[in-house]
Amino acid sequence: MSRLPTPGGDDGDWGVILNDYLSVSLDADGSLKTEAVAEATTSSLGTVELSGDLAGTAGAPSVVGTSLAIPLPVGQGGTGNASGQPAGAAGGDLGGSYPNPSVAAVGGVSVSGVPAVGEAIVATSSSSASWSAVPFGNDWLNAVSEYGADPTGASDSTTAIQNAIDAAAPGQTVYLPTGTYKTSGPLVIQKSMVLRGTRGSTGSGDDAAADFGTIIKPDAGWSNPTYSAYASGVILMLDQTPGTGGATLGVAVRDLWIDGRVSAAGVDGIAAYGPVSSVRLDAVGIYLASARGIALYIDAGASSSSNFPDGWHMNNCVAQNCGSDGFYGTFVDAVGVDCHSQSNGGDGLYIKGANNRWVGFRADLNTNGYTVDVPGGGGFEDANIFVGCGTQRNSHNGMNVINSSVAGNSKRSPVLISGCMFSEDGSNGGAGGGGYAGIAVAGSNIVSIDATCVTVGTVDAAGGCPQYGIATAASGTFPGVPGTVRMSSGLLNYATGGAATNNAAPATDFNIGSMVVTAVGYQPSTVTQPFLANISAASTTLSGNLSVGGAALSAGGAGVMGLVNATTAPTSTPTGGGVMYASSGHPYWADSSGNTWDLSQPGNWAAHDMGYAAWAYDPDAGSAGVSARLITVSTLNLIGLNVRVPVTMSNITLVLAANGSGLTAGECFVGLYSGAGLLLGSSADQAANWGAGAVKTMNAALTAQSAGSLTLTPGFYYVGILGNGTTMPSFESAANYNVQWANGRLTAATARYGTNGVSLTALPVSFTPSSTSMTQISWWTAIY
Repeated sequence: MSRLPTPGGDDGDWGVILNDYLSVSLDADGSLKTEAVAEATTSSLGTVELSGDLAGTAGAPSVVGTSLAIPLPVGQGGTGNASGQPAGAAGGDLGGSYPNPSVAAVGGVSVSGVPAVGEAIVATSSSSASWSAVPFGNDWLNAVSEYGADPTGASDSTTAIQNAIDAAAPGQTVYLPTGTYKTSGPLVIQKSMVLRGTRGSTGSGDDAAADFGTIIKPDAGWSNPTYSAYASGVILMLDQTPGTGGATLGVAVRDLWIDGRVSAAGVDGIAAYGPVSSVRLDAVGIYLASARGIALYIDAGASSSSNFPDGWHMNNCVAQNCGSDGFYGTFVDAVGVDCHSQSNGGDGLYIKGANNRWVGFRADLNTNGYTVDVPGGGGFEDANIFVGCGTQRNSHNGMNVINSSVAGNSKRSPVLISGCMFSEDGSNGGAGGGGYAGIAVAGSNIVSIDATCVTVGTVDAAGGCPQYGIATAASGTFPGVPGTVRMSSGLLNYATGGAATNNAAPATDFNIGSMVVTAVGYQPSTVTQPFLANISAASTTLSGNLSVGGAALSAGGAGVMGLVNATTAPTSTPTGGGVMYASSGHPYWADSSGNTWDLSQPGNWAAHDMGYAAWAYDPDAGSAGVSARLITVSTLNLIGLNVRVPVTMSNITLVLAANGSGLTAGECFVGLYSGAGLLLGSSADQAANWGAGAVKTMNAALTAQSAGSLTLTPGFYYVGILGNGTTMPSFESAANYNVQWANGRLTAATARYGTNGVSLTALPVSFTPSSTSMTQISWWTAIY
């Protein structure tokens, strides 16, 4: 059955349906059909009046308009094409012409621009809109399209960006598309939000001069009249009410550069004042800030328990060519990973807090690479831990640990250093020296180091730098010297003329462990291993040779310890035990009673002072014939000797006090035995020599019992004398009155003086020391 078209429906079929409906009563020329007129005129309903798009009466209707969204085809009295598709100029919110009109407006609001993939229509005012990228829906505020920031850098974007920051709800992101944004004052953040660009720094040390990604660039007229009493930063993070506290939590800044090359003096890149906590910086670069790169300051007016920035996490951040420190401030509970501080006027990283972790952090070409200073009140702070960090070519120290506490304050933050490299620091303006070190410790601190290297370079100082591997110094007033400085393993390289260590403070507990090697000069070909200085460690088993103070061990050997001459001999008495040191090549021992002993010269004279390798005792203790003693016939008369140093000997010396008589030729000898009683060498027959010419010193040449048997190692040996005949000769001895006086508390097996064997006519090839009969006769003898 014929019907009228349905409003909102019948899209594309309106003309067909309407024509079908009209054809019931109208002919093709528009006139009424006879039957329709007859029906109308005879109807009891009376005359039909038409309205809307039709005028007149049912008997003579006319088309006066159309409310159709799509024009009727031309053949049906409209402007559309034959297929029913629209044609001609579009109207309303549409622009252009059919069949491909454009969207010129939405609800009467004008839309500009050409859409791209992923863009949507975003209102920029109450009367205009544009096609714009909206990456993550309504959580992102675009500072350019929504607030009018200028990414070309031609006009000041401070107000536009600040308006976006102020409008952001907690957790929302203010987005800065790629470009350069000129600012004339600080961008102030006092809420939880994210400020994000498109590309920032990497830890490798990218340069903002490359002009890529998002760059905030303060101009020469930059000023900070409102907040200058607190801090001045291109990005300025403040507590809720500066000067009184109220924490600002959860700020994040990501993927942008701050280029301060033309800004006013005294402006930090990013500054935080007071309890601005739980902050995250990712891929943020600071270039040529006129003051510090990233700076954290205490709010002096807030409560002391919460007046500092806390819990900052920095990843892949860079500070380059800044006027002062690259990273500075009261870092507490902070983490810095893969950051880089380079070519700054101050220190690379200056830490005034505790309980921080620094991983893969680099600091090059600054004053000090890292400075750690915890100057707070009394007590013990958590550690600053450095893992896999490095420095290179800083003018002063690589690691500079200080304590600026005032009198009475003893707060100390342990510094733990593991797997780090301090390279070519201490250039000192090209002069080298200056007392600078790879690792320097001054004042009351605790430093523990392992698997860490200090290396020398010659790029900035012709003589090489640093001067020292590790150095200590007194600083401050409580207590003024480092507490513990210990290094368990690694390398200490130092410049020619310097030293591996310079414990000038000295530290209370300074310990360089057995797994630390040292070397002098640039790219040394040899190293000393291991190294110990002022040892105060627990019992340790060492392998290889030992150098104390960097003593050269070029003489070779195994199990050798070397001592360098002490720069200054000990002047105080050690508490318990004693101190060993070297002076003029001699070893000394200073005991707890204030006595100093030359270990190479026991008593007034030592054997080597008179050309001997060892002797029974100083001949000055003898009695010049008064105490001469006969040897016992047909037995081995033994004199014990302690050989203190390795020696190859060939002669035994005795002093003949009285001649023998009737001595049996071929049965009078002297020989040398080991402490175990083995014959090492023997003389020719001495019968004629002992029977004439007293008093005289006799030197009996020995023939080795076997190859090398007269090359002696330190230990206990015996000189044996054997004689046969009528009357035995007498040899010079000391005046000992009994066996105990001569042998003290020794046993037969280790007797100093004694006899062994009976009815002997030749030197036995061995004897049993425990069978020795101790005697009081203390003959003098020597070997050389």
